[in-house]
Amino acid sequence: MKRLRRAFLNLTASAAALPAVSRLAWPQDYPGRLVTLIVGFAPGDPTDILTRLMAHMPSARLCQRFIADNRRGR
Repeated sequence: MKRLRRAFLNLTASAAALPAVSRLAWPQDYPGRLVTLIVGFAPGDPTDILTRLMAHMPSARLCQRFIADNRRGR
């Protein structure tokens, strides 16, 4: 009986707190910073060109800069 009453009180308290929490949780701007896509091949390769084309699509949609950075592996 005590366990059932405690579960009911927990449920009621969480239901009462839910509207207050949802007002505090506003969506943030995504992405908040510059997004860098790292390419593991030399500049001018087909992989580099494809990555730069792929970086352009979300950049136009989200109005956020996406940059393709070439870093060769060791």
